[in-house]
Amino acid sequence: MRVSLNFLIAITIITTFGTFSWNSYSVGFYAHAQQNNGQNAGMMQNNRQNQAQNSGATQKNNQKNGMNQNNAQKNAMNQNNAQKGGGAQNNAQKNGMNQNNNQKGQASQNNAQKNGMNQNNAQKNGMNQNNAQKNGMNQNNAKKPGGAQNNAHRAQTNAQKFLLNQINRQMKRGLAQLKHLQRQVQKNIKRPTYNANKSVQFAKPKKPKPQRQQNFVNIYKRLDKKVKVDSQVANEGKDEDDDEDDEEEIEATNDDFDGRSIVTPGEYPHMGALGFPAVDDLVEFKCGGSLISASFVLTAAHCCYVIGDAPVLVKFGIINLKEEAGETEMPQNRTIAEVIVHPLYNTSMHYHDIALLRLQEPIFYTRFVRPIRLWARDDIPYDNVFTMGYGSTSFAKAPTYILTEMELSTVSQQECNVELPPNEIAPQGITETQICAKDFVKNRDTCQGDSGGPLQLNLKRRRNRNGFRYYLVGIISYGEVCGSGSPGVYTRVSSYVDWIASIVWPDEFQNF
Repeated sequence: MRVSLNFLIAITIITTFGTFSWNSYSVGFYAHAQQNNGQNAGMMQNNRQNQAQNSGATQKNNQKNGMNQNNAQKNAMNQNNAQKGGGAQNNAQKNGMNQNNNQKGQASQNNAQKNGMNQNNAQKNGMNQNNAQKNGMNQNNAKKPGGAQNNAHRAQTNAQKFLLNQINRQMKRGLAQLKHLQRQVQKNIKRPTYNANKSVQFAKPKKPKPQRQQNFVNIYKRLDKKVKVDSQVANEGKDEDDDEDDEEEIEATNDDFDGRSIVTPGEYPHMGALGFPAVDDLVEFKCGGSLISASFVLTAAHCCYVIGDAPVLVKFGIINLKEEAGETEMPQNRTIAEVIVHPLYNTSMHYHDIALLRLQEPIFYTRFVRPIRLWARDDIPYDNVFTMGYGSTSFAKAPTYILTEMELSTVSQQECNVELPPNEIAPQGITETQICAKDFVKNRDTCQGDSGGPLQLNLKRRRNRNGFRYYLVGIISYGEVCGSGSPGVYTRVSSYVDWIASIVWPDEFQNF
């Protein structure tokens, strides 16, 4: 029994010394591995060797764990021996050996944890190698010609596409809101009242008396003062009237529509576009008219029965009806309160094709919006006249909705009756209440959408003053196919000046 105990003590000391030596070697090797991993992250082969060695160490630790289990069984036997009498000293020695064995078990657990850390380090090394490979690929891509530039170009293109999409969405949203506002405005427009029996006693057309021209000169003198005051307010005190010397001479632009020229802003400030109700509560412009006072527009009677409907508003002071006004334009819109058709007008005939439109609110005079003077003489001592409109420039073409002008020559009544003989809608042929005009050179003509617009004289100012003074001599009425070569027919304004004055200037008309 004594020999066996000494033998066990010797074996225990050797085993303990070997375990501590192995643990010391494992700790040193782990520290060394940590140092190598910190310095050389990409040395995968050393890590694999370390893993193999760690695996061996793990197997030895497992063997020691088996010995620990045997020691635990011996502890159980020692407890039994402790109960037995006389074995206390041996048990104490055995307990000391068990404590050493427990310390060895804890060292084995530490080694196992170190082995797990080594495996984690090996995984990290693998990730580092993958990252290094990715970095190498990025470096290769950077070395490729134009690679970085292509990437930058793609990024810029994507940013531009995103910005354009944002702008398009905002524009669509804005257009939808604008249409909604337009519909709300149009819904609030009241239909004008009709009156075909106004000033019937002065409705019969006739040649004006010789003094009529002077009568209208007096009216326009007072009108010019009103225009001057309003224009000064609109131009913040600029001294500008109808006769000032520094007024710029107005010239047409070079743009051409079948021989018709686009007018410049403010060139024909009396020109108005007549708007009719359309689908979606919008307005469609189908006729023209001439502003003759702050509250009245002169137009053709047949424009008051377009497809059974009447105009509801007039737009002044604008060149392009489909676009917003430019910086040099100051357009004005006015709803129509009353449609006054000439009492003798018959919708099935072309005679007495004249009407007045009373505006809901008076116009504010500016350089872009002001009235035209009426020509109150029966004769027209000039061969050249001018006309304009927003309509088509030739047959079967859509309206331009852009104000264009042309110059025409008057045609005698006798010659016009030869070219336009009497028919069902003009059984009397061309009468004295009408004027004929055509373009003998370029074959230009008024067309659909121009009806109601002016036929006028553009008279050069006297006393070396720049610009023109405009006189309304006719109203666009009808004609054959646009550009057919036959004259166009216009309602003669001078035949109806008494009827016009009795409605527009009733106070002044009493002194005629």
